[in-house]
Amino acid sequence: MAETDSSIGPDDAARIESALDPRASRTAPFRFGEWRAQPSLNELIGPDAPVRVEPRVMEVLICLAQARGQVVTRDEFMERVWSNMVVTDDVLARCISELRKILGDPASEPKYIETIRKSGYRLLPAVDFDETADDPVPWGPPLILPTTAPARRRLQPWAWVLIGGGFIVPALLFYHFVLNTPPSQPQVVPFTSLPGEEVDPALSPDGESVVFAWNEGVGEAFDLYIKQAGGDALLRLTEVPGKESDPTWAPDGRQIAFVRQNNGSSAIYLVPSLGGGEREIATFADRNVQGLVWSPSGDALAFSAQHASYSGYRIYVLSIETLAVREVTRPPEHFFGDTSPTFSPDHSRLAFVRAISPPIQDIYTIPLDGGEPTQLTHDYTQITGIHWEPGGRHVLYGSLRGGNSNLWRIGLLGGGPEWVATAGDNAIVRHPSTDESGSTLAFERRTAYANIWKLNRSSPPQPLIISTRWDSDPAISPDGSRIAYVSNQSGAPEIWIADAEGANAFQRTEMGGRFLSTPRWSPDGASLAFVSWHEGN
Repeated sequence: MAETDSSIGPDDAARIESALDPRASRTAPFRFGEWRAQPSLNELIGPDAPVRVEPRVMEVLICLAQARGQVVTRDEFMERVWSNMVVTDDVLARCISELRKILGDPASEPKYIETIRKSGYRLLPAVDFDETADDPVPWGPPLILPTTAPARRRLQPWAWVLIGGGFIVPALLFYHFVLNTPPSQPQVVPFTSLPGEEVDPALSPDGESVVFAWNEGVGEAFDLYIKQAGGDALLRLTEVPGKESDPTWAPDGRQIAFVRQNNGSSAIYLVPSLGGGEREIATFADRNVQGLVWSPSGDALAFSAQHASYSGYRIYVLSIETLAVREVTRPPEHFFGDTSPTFSPDHSRLAFVRAISPPIQDIYTIPLDGGEPTQLTHDYTQITGIHWEPGGRHVLYGSLRGGNSNLWRIGLLGGGPEWVATAGDNAIVRHPSTDESGSTLAFERRTAYANIWKLNRSSPPQPLIISTRWDSDPAISPDGSRIAYVSNQSGAPEIWIADAEGANAFQRTEMGGRFLSTPRWSPDGASLAFVSWHEGN
């Protein structure tokens, strides 16, 4: 494998400029090897079937294609794909990894993308751009990164470091998403913007209404409300003590089932979707219940519940007619458990989330009439909601795979996940739900951040490391000159180090999106220890 110098000079910039195909644009289709790229659709068409990719992944591929076999350095990728954004090489590595998975291209024996050590990447096959493409987008000057770290200032011994949290948007937002629009330009519009927290949205079978839980901006008590598309009025369904959650529509749209938690116990209720008296159909003393979902046949409810107080979760099915409860899954004893069930459209299987611990999760399916679970994803990351698509061939889910929250789709017959929509900057997508046609999708979008503050014993706290990302787990070096902390400002949780005043921060780890926490300095200040998950361990 070739090794090149990573420095960039005028000759390198000229090389890249001259390598650009004059017909290559941001939207021009092009062929390379057995694949055809459709940039305007964020789609790759291979020997088998089209595969949708994330916009940034397509941008990386475009950069490689425009270079026509020449090496594209990391700095050039940063300037072209992530201009005006604070990111580091791990986001580029994730995009390259996604491309290799799609292309079936191992890094050890590449046919498509070659890694040039200490420099960048190049595309191996010849590239053929569409003759009818628009004018090319200029490449732009390369980005030169600093190679020396500025001097550090000492943190005074009296200073403490705290974590301060805040919400960019204090409410949780629902979005209305039309799946039959072009993949690169989904129609996403806010459905509610009420004060407080709005959670657990469920779209009605006809796609005209959304039921959700809302706390009216105060406290832990949530009640259920319904809002119609295009309307402003809210229909309140519940108004009793406790916390209502996990509403789910009956297939005919006439009833809604939900969970109420009160004094440490949970119960499942039914209430008419037009309002009226509610009916309790199951109760679980000293056990938590979540993830309630109605079966397509209308005769059963699936849910996740602790099988005993303070124990792991299992999936159960409740018969609407007999009110009998049947256990469906039994995870290993040391696991957090199984949550978030969703029925296949033909009522033959359940998809669900199995968690080793809350941040280490994957999606499984299991036959309703018995059998062993089948694992669909192998990401070992947090799943933030799943929903079986009406066609029965794919499961839609929210995930933090790669360190960012996005909506994904995965097929039951193999193949990798396909990107559907992004949560947006520093946001999390939760609880996707479609109508029975699959043309409309509602989901919850949560936006929050945490900052690091400095506390003097004799004065109020003052901000120290402030951003619109999640900065946490601060640790002061033994000599007081540096602060180590966890931040996702590069797209995934990594260890960062700043000086005593929170300035001149730089990324110290490249863990590739794994969950990590708790950096701690060695007594001599030369090393850091921290906790990280790898393949679920």
